[in-house]
Amino acid sequence: MDYFIQSVKLKYRSIFISIRYSQDVKDLLVKLHQEVRSLKSLAEEFGPSKDSIAIWFK
Repeated sequence: MDYFIQSVKLKYRSIFISIRYSQDVKDLLVKLHQEVRSLKSLAEEFGPSKDSIAIWFK
């Protein structure tokens, strides 16, 4: 499964990297959320933010 770190902190600056997740990854995370996994646990395990997963769920 492909997932990436969304930001890298360098001293006092943050570099934000835009990540595009495949439809397969999005579908998997939505399915896991429907099966009672919390957005927080999915975000921590797979990388996308809770807000991103919530948008895919809609």
